[in-house]
Amino acid sequence: MPLSCEMNAIPKRGPSGVFRASPRVVAGLALGWTLVGPALAQPAAPATVVHEVRKQETLTAIAETFLVDGATPRNIALLARLNRLPNRHLIRPGQSVHLPIDRLRLEVREAVVVDHYGAATVDGRPVVKGARVTEGQVLDAGADGGVRIALPDGSHVWVRETARMRIEALRGAAGLPYDETRLGVESGRLEMLIGKLRGQSRFEVRSPVARLGVRGTEFRAGYEATSRASVVEVLEGTVGAATATSTSAPAVDVAVRGGMGLVVDAVRGVGVVRSLPAAPALTALPSLFERPLVTFNLALPTGVDGLRASVRDPRSGHVLASANVTGRALRFADLPDGDWQLVVRARDDAGLEGPEATHAFRLAARPEPPFPASPRPGQTERSESVSFAWAEATAARRYRLQVAADTTFARLQLDQPVDGSSHRATALPPGDWHWRLASIDATGRQGPFGDPQRFVLRPMPGAPAEPEVAVGLARFAWPAEPGQAFELQVARSADFATIERTLHPREPQVTLTDLAPGAWYMRVRATDPDGYVGPYTSVQRFVVPEPPPPPPPPKGPLWPFLMPLLFLLLF
Repeated sequence: MPLSCEMNAIPKRGPSGVFRASPRVVAGLALGWTLVGPALAQPAAPATVVHEVRKQETLTAIAETFLVDGATPRNIALLARLNRLPNRHLIRPGQSVHLPIDRLRLEVREAVVVDHYGAATVDGRPVVKGARVTEGQVLDAGADGGVRIALPDGSHVWVRETARMRIEALRGAAGLPYDETRLGVESGRLEMLIGKLRGQSRFEVRSPVARLGVRGTEFRAGYEATSRASVVEVLEGTVGAATATSTSAPAVDVAVRGGMGLVVDAVRGVGVVRSLPAAPALTALPSLFERPLVTFNLALPTGVDGLRASVRDPRSGHVLASANVTGRALRFADLPDGDWQLVVRARDDAGLEGPEATHAFRLAARPEPPFPASPRPGQTERSESVSFAWAEATAARRYRLQVAADTTFARLQLDQPVDGSSHRATALPPGDWHWRLASIDATGRQGPFGDPQRFVLRPMPGAPAEPEVAVGLARFAWPAEPGQAFELQVARSADFATIERTLHPREPQVTLTDLAPGAWYMRVRATDPDGYVGPYTSVQRFVVPEPPPPPPPPKGPLWPFLMPLLFLLLF
């Protein structure tokens, strides 16, 4: 919500093509700020700037050089009267000659774009660094952009996000300590660092509801078109604030000193001067980020309901991203890797923003780590080896795989560069493990590790003991852990293409009956109490023997064997 300050009317172009200063003047106040309003529109004496007479310079030459219409009799007589010269032909080198501001010959000057970001425009065209802008042109920051210009007097003006500013006047008198600047804020916020003005130079900021006048200070001004309210926030020096003459609010002039601010409303007029909110505390914020999304959570003191922040290059001041939020969370996406500076200020419930706090941080998020595929988080395996797999990161040429027994990866079991997107580890003992991946780009630069993933490696199930085999049956037993359930399969071939029997014994032993003679194959697997189904044991081969042959018939004569039968038949 920018404020604007109305001072003397800016000179209008005269018939000769140069600019004629307005008869209205600015009164310099002892506080070091300049405020122009109706009450000050008619000073007792014309405001002047001082020119030091050079060698062989005459009053006629001075009038010709610096005044509108040149060395006319009227101008020469005016100079003689202002400077109380009894003999206008007699002036000395080094003598101070007062020149009336309202008769100065003014030139239109240019400001230079020194930085910009986002979709900022000048007169609807994209901003170009180094471009020159002048009066009549409109600078629009856009929704998320900004532009900074350097004025001819060395002052700097930032047009921040959503702001729109018109350069209403940008002029100066060649060879004299006098500049005249007027900026009109149509929406959004301006930030200004104004150096000490030369002589009686004027710097004004206007909005539809307020007027600001300064003589050298650092301050911010904003205007919200919807609420028709302006704010002024003074960081150093003093600023004079007043209601614009176009509003119905009471005409009030207020001095706003460093560390203070106020709101000017179109209806209620100038509000109460109040202290700006303190700068946020940033010492507890993290200084290293290894993910592209950078998030800061700040503690908000009482009376503060929002934050305005930006991320800047600390070397050039260039703004990479900005945010204006309600609440305590700041999020920045798509920042490039590098060493950056967070700049934050707090906003109170009146919409006033306080001084800035800064925090240095490093973003080192690239090349980004790949997404892990397996083992899945919390997965349990019973195996003599572990297969690691992950998606391919587009910026990666190689990967670095680490496996450790702790989440800090202080006790590394495996630290392996890998080509491709998978790796099988064969030397891991049973236990709880954590694994993570980092990408390595074509230049050999390694990015940050991804989030650790936990998995459990359990011992392989023990092989069943040698079975007890007899005609038509076989007995098996195998090592097990408490609470396990089992599945046993029996087949005629080692590939288990056709499974003859599947059993689910509750104990780690089983007896198989009615087995046909020949070669058989068996395997068993366990299900842990937590539901994890382990692998099958190695395949076991066993042979069921053929049954014994019947006894052979007796040898010798048969009549001894037939006598009992004959006896039964006869009797």
